[in-house]
Amino acid sequence: MSRPWGGLSLALVLVLLAPGSARAAGWEQISNDDGIKVWKKKIEGSDFVAFRGRGVIKAPILNVAAVIRDADRETEWMENCVDAKTVRFLSATDAIVYNRTGSPAPFVQDRDTVLKTTTTVTPAEKTVLIEFSQTEDPKAPPKDGVVRMPVLKGHWKLRQLGPYSTELEYQVLADPGGSLPAWLVNLVSRKMPFHTVEHMRHQVSAGGYEKHRQILQLAIDWTGFDLPPAAPSISADQP
Repeated sequence: MSRPWGGLSLALVLVLLAPGSARAAGWEQISNDDGIKVWKKKIEGSDFVAFRGRGVIKAPILNVAAVIRDADRETEWMENCVDAKTVRFLSATDAIVYNRTGSPAPFVQDRDTVLKTTTTVTPAEKTVLIEFSQTEDPKAPPKDGVVRMPVLKGHWKLRQLGPYSTELEYQVLADPGGSLPAWLVNLVSRKMPFHTVEHMRHQVSAGGYEKHRQILQLAIDWTGFDLPPAAPSISADQP
Protein backbone atom coordinates (compact mmCIF):
# COMPACT_ATOMS: atom_id res chain seq x y z
CA MET A 1 0.00 0.00 0.00
CA SER A 2 2.24 1.73 1.23
CA ARG A 3 7.44 0.47 -0.57
CA PRO A 4 8.32 2.52 -3.40
CA TRP A 5 5.38 4.62 -3.29
CA GLY A 6 2.88 2.19 -2.08
CA GLY A 7 2.67 1.35 1.52
CA LEU A 8 -0.32 -0.57 2.70
CA SER A 9 -1.96 -3.15 4.77
CA LEU A 10 -5.65 -4.12 5.10
CA ALA A 11 -6.46 -0.52 4.72
CA LEU A 12 -4.77 2.59 3.57
CA VAL A 13 -5.24 6.64 1.75
CA LEU A 14 -5.20 11.06 1.84
CA VAL A 15 -5.41 15.54 1.13
CA LEU A 16 -4.18 18.66 2.83
CA LEU A 17 -7.09 20.66 4.34
CA ALA A 18 -7.74 22.45 7.59
CA PRO A 19 -10.29 20.72 9.88
CA GLY A 20 -12.97 23.28 9.10
CA SER A 21 -12.48 22.91 5.34
CA ALA A 22 -12.35 19.12 5.67
CA ARG A 23 -15.65 19.17 7.49
CA ALA A 24 -17.18 21.29 4.73
CA ALA A 25 -15.95 18.74 2.19
CA GLY A 26 -17.62 15.88 4.05
CA TRP A 27 -14.70 14.92 6.27
CA GLU A 28 -15.42 14.41 9.97
CA GLN A 29 -12.62 14.42 12.53
CA ILE A 30 -12.85 11.34 14.74
CA SER A 31 -9.66 11.48 16.83
CA ASN A 32 -6.61 13.52 17.80
CA ASP A 33 -4.09 11.38 19.67
CA ASP A 34 -0.39 12.12 20.16
CA GLY A 35 -0.60 14.94 17.62
CA ILE A 36 -2.05 12.67 14.92
CA LYS A 37 -5.48 13.70 13.64
CA VAL A 38 -7.78 11.24 11.89
CA TRP A 39 -10.85 11.98 9.76
CA LYS A 40 -13.45 9.83 8.07
CA LYS A 41 -15.70 10.42 5.08
CA LYS A 42 -18.72 8.51 3.85
CA ILE A 43 -18.49 7.64 0.17
CA GLU A 44 -21.65 7.99 -1.88
CA GLY A 45 -22.83 4.67 -3.28
CA SER A 46 -20.49 2.65 -1.05
CA ASP A 47 -20.76 1.01 2.37
CA PHE A 48 -17.05 1.58 2.92
CA VAL A 49 -15.64 4.69 4.57
CA ALA A 50 -12.52 6.64 3.55
CA PHE A 51 -10.06 7.56 6.29
CA ARG A 52 -7.35 10.19 6.51
CA GLY A 53 -4.59 10.71 9.06
CA ARG A 54 -2.13 13.56 9.46
CA GLY A 55 0.78 14.19 11.78
CA VAL A 56 4.26 15.68 11.97
CA ILE A 57 7.37 13.57 11.38
CA LYS A 58 10.58 14.99 12.86
CA ALA A 59 12.73 14.22 9.85
CA PRO A 60 13.63 15.77 6.46
CA ILE A 61 11.02 15.33 3.74
CA LEU A 62 13.55 13.39 1.65
CA ASN A 63 13.97 10.81 4.43
CA VAL A 64 10.21 10.27 4.71
CA ALA A 65 9.90 9.91 0.93
CA ALA A 66 12.73 7.36 0.91
CA VAL A 67 10.90 5.11 3.39
CA ILE A 68 7.76 5.16 1.25
CA ARG A 69 9.77 4.42 -1.92
CA ASP A 70 11.30 1.28 -0.40
CA ALA A 71 8.32 -1.08 -0.62
CA ASP A 72 10.48 -4.11 0.13
CA ARG A 73 10.77 -3.08 3.78
CA GLU A 74 7.09 -2.40 4.39
CA THR A 75 6.82 -5.51 6.55
CA GLU A 76 8.97 -3.69 9.12
CA TRP A 77 6.42 -0.99 9.85
CA MET A 78 3.10 -1.24 7.98
CA GLU A 79 0.31 -2.63 10.16
CA ASN A 80 -0.23 -6.39 9.63
CA CYS A 81 1.89 -6.39 6.47
CA VAL A 82 3.31 -9.90 5.94
CA ASP A 83 4.69 -9.52 2.42
CA ALA A 84 5.59 -6.56 0.23
CA LYS A 85 7.82 -5.87 -2.70
CA THR A 86 8.51 -3.64 -5.65
CA VAL A 87 7.17 -5.46 -8.71
CA ARG A 88 8.90 -3.02 -11.03
CA PHE A 89 9.83 0.64 -11.22
CA LEU A 90 8.14 2.74 -13.91
CA SER A 91 10.53 5.62 -13.24
CA ALA A 92 12.72 6.82 -10.41
CA THR A 93 9.61 7.96 -8.52
CA ASP A 94 6.75 5.75 -9.77
CA ALA A 95 6.30 2.00 -9.44
CA ILE A 96 4.12 -1.08 -9.39
CA VAL A 97 4.15 -2.56 -5.89
CA TYR A 98 2.70 -5.63 -4.16
CA ASN A 99 1.39 -5.80 -0.60
CA ARG A 100 -0.16 -8.59 1.44
CA THR A 101 -2.03 -8.08 4.69
CA GLY A 102 -2.11 -10.90 7.20
CA SER A 103 -5.45 -11.88 8.69
CA PRO A 104 -5.86 -11.66 12.48
CA ALA A 105 -8.35 -14.55 12.44
CA PRO A 106 -7.68 -18.14 11.23
CA PHE A 107 -11.04 -18.31 9.45
CA VAL A 108 -10.41 -15.12 7.43
CA GLN A 109 -8.08 -15.24 4.41
CA ASP A 110 -5.20 -12.84 3.91
CA ARG A 111 -5.76 -9.93 1.52
CA ASP A 112 -3.35 -8.66 -1.09
CA THR A 113 -3.18 -5.95 -3.72
CA VAL A 114 -1.10 -4.70 -6.61
CA LEU A 115 -0.79 -0.93 -6.76
CA LYS A 116 0.38 1.65 -9.23
CA THR A 117 1.96 4.71 -7.64
CA THR A 118 2.27 8.14 -9.23
CA THR A 119 4.27 11.02 -7.77
CA THR A 120 3.60 14.74 -8.19
CA VAL A 121 5.93 17.40 -6.76
CA THR A 122 4.74 20.98 -6.19
CA PRO A 123 7.76 23.11 -5.20
CA ALA A 124 5.67 26.23 -4.59
CA GLU A 125 3.77 24.36 -1.86
CA LYS A 126 6.78 22.27 -0.77
CA THR A 127 4.73 19.11 -1.21
CA VAL A 128 5.25 15.63 -2.60
CA LEU A 129 2.04 13.76 -3.43
CA ILE A 130 2.22 9.99 -3.97
CA GLU A 131 -1.09 8.62 -5.23
CA PHE A 132 -1.80 4.89 -5.39
CA SER A 133 -4.60 2.71 -6.73
CA GLN A 134 -5.07 -0.96 -7.48
CA THR A 135 -3.95 -2.33 -10.83
CA GLU A 136 -2.91 -5.64 -12.40
CA ASP A 137 0.52 -6.88 -13.40
CA PRO A 138 1.54 -10.27 -14.84
CA LYS A 139 4.52 -10.33 -12.47
CA ALA A 140 2.16 -10.34 -9.47
CA PRO A 141 -0.71 -12.75 -10.28
CA PRO A 142 -3.40 -13.71 -7.73
CA LYS A 143 -2.33 -16.33 -5.18
CA ASP A 144 -4.23 -19.38 -3.97
CA GLY A 145 -5.74 -18.84 -0.55
CA VAL A 146 -5.40 -15.05 -0.70
CA VAL A 147 -8.21 -12.64 -1.61
CA ARG A 148 -7.18 -9.95 -4.10
CA MET A 149 -8.67 -6.63 -2.95
CA PRO A 150 -11.01 -5.14 -5.59
CA VAL A 151 -10.56 -1.54 -4.38
CA LEU A 152 -7.64 0.15 -2.69
CA LYS A 153 -6.79 3.75 -3.45
CA GLY A 154 -5.48 6.80 -1.72
CA HIS A 155 -2.34 8.84 -1.29
CA TRP A 156 0.58 9.94 0.80
CA LYS A 157 1.08 13.68 0.99
CA LEU A 158 4.33 15.08 2.35
CA ARG A 159 4.65 18.79 3.13
CA GLN A 160 7.93 20.30 4.25
CA LEU A 161 7.56 22.36 7.42
CA GLY A 162 11.31 22.89 7.85
CA PRO A 163 14.63 21.23 6.99
CA TYR A 164 14.05 18.56 9.65
CA SER A 165 10.25 18.54 9.93
CA THR A 166 7.63 17.02 7.60
CA GLU A 167 3.85 16.89 7.75
CA LEU A 168 2.66 13.47 6.61
CA GLU A 169 -0.87 12.79 5.46
CA TYR A 170 -2.16 9.31 4.65
CA GLN A 171 -5.61 8.72 3.14
CA VAL A 172 -7.21 5.42 2.19
CA LEU A 173 -10.36 3.84 0.85
CA ALA A 174 -10.36 0.05 0.79
CA ASP A 175 -12.76 -2.73 -0.18
CA PRO A 176 -11.03 -5.95 0.93
CA GLY A 177 -13.38 -8.15 -1.08
CA GLY A 178 -14.75 -11.50 0.01
CA SER A 179 -17.59 -11.73 2.48
CA LEU A 180 -16.30 -9.41 5.20
CA PRO A 181 -19.09 -7.07 6.37
CA ALA A 182 -18.54 -3.38 5.68
CA TRP A 183 -19.02 -2.41 9.33
CA LEU A 184 -16.15 -4.69 10.36
CA VAL A 185 -13.86 -3.37 7.61
CA ASN A 186 -14.63 0.23 8.62
CA LEU A 187 -13.96 -0.59 12.28
CA VAL A 188 -10.54 -2.04 11.45
CA SER A 189 -9.67 0.67 8.94
CA ARG A 190 -10.36 3.65 11.20
CA LYS A 191 -7.15 3.09 13.19
CA MET A 192 -4.97 2.46 10.13
CA PRO A 193 -4.08 6.14 9.41
CA PHE A 194 -3.08 6.70 13.03
CA HIS A 195 -0.84 3.64 13.15
CA THR A 196 0.67 4.45 9.75
CA VAL A 197 1.80 7.93 10.82
CA GLU A 198 2.85 6.65 14.25
CA HIS A 199 4.97 3.85 12.78
CA MET A 200 6.55 6.21 10.25
CA ARG A 201 7.83 8.35 13.13
CA HIS A 202 9.94 5.39 14.23
CA GLN A 203 10.82 3.88 10.84
CA VAL A 204 12.23 7.11 9.43
CA SER A 205 15.14 6.83 11.86
CA ALA A 206 16.02 3.28 10.73
CA GLY A 207 19.14 2.83 8.61
CA GLY A 208 19.45 1.41 5.12
CA TYR A 209 17.51 3.99 3.12
CA GLU A 210 20.53 5.86 1.77
CA LYS A 211 20.18 4.58 -1.82
CA HIS A 212 16.53 5.64 -2.00
CA ARG A 213 17.32 9.10 -0.62
CA GLN A 214 20.06 9.56 -3.18
CA ILE A 215 17.87 8.46 -6.08
CA LEU A 216 15.04 10.78 -5.06
CA GLN A 217 17.35 13.72 -4.52
CA LEU A 218 18.62 13.35 -8.09
CA ALA A 219 15.27 12.50 -9.71
CA ILE A 220 13.14 15.27 -8.19
CA ASP A 221 13.45 19.02 -8.70
CA TRP A 222 13.77 20.19 -5.10
CA THR A 223 13.93 23.86 -6.04
CA GLY A 224 11.94 25.76 -3.44
CA PHE A 225 12.50 23.14 -0.74
CA ASP A 226 15.00 23.56 2.09
CA LEU A 227 16.90 20.26 2.15
CA PRO A 228 19.72 19.50 4.58
CA PRO A 229 23.16 19.05 2.95
CA ALA A 230 23.61 15.71 1.18
CA ALA A 231 26.07 14.04 -1.16
CA PRO A 232 24.38 11.98 -3.91
CA SER A 233 26.72 9.41 -5.41
CA ILE A 234 24.60 7.22 -7.67
CA SER A 235 22.58 7.54 -10.85
CA ALA A 236 18.87 8.46 -10.61
CA ASP A 237 18.23 5.78 -13.24
CA GLN A 238 19.29 3.05 -10.84
CA PRO A 239 16.24 1.10 -9.51
